[in-house]
Amino acid sequence: MLDLVRFRIRPECLASALADFGSVGVEPDSVEARPDGDVAVEFHNLTDEYAALLVRVFKPEYSAIIGVIGGPLFED
Repeated sequence: MLDLVRFRIRPECLASALADFGSVGVEPDSVEARPDGDVAVEFHNLTDEYAALLVRVFKPEYSAIIGVIGGPLFED
């Protein structure tokens, strides 16, 4: 069980992202505009199965954040 899953979405992609989330039977708990213009979409208390479904339907072009988290980009 995951307490929180958050996606940061480009505003022009919000309707498509919400439709994709809905297509797997998961509706967000909150949708909030951020001061920077992006949109935060949050899901609370998801089972691992539902979280995996969301990740599968989320298209990279919807994301307001593109990058690598947790370590250096490249290592020799």
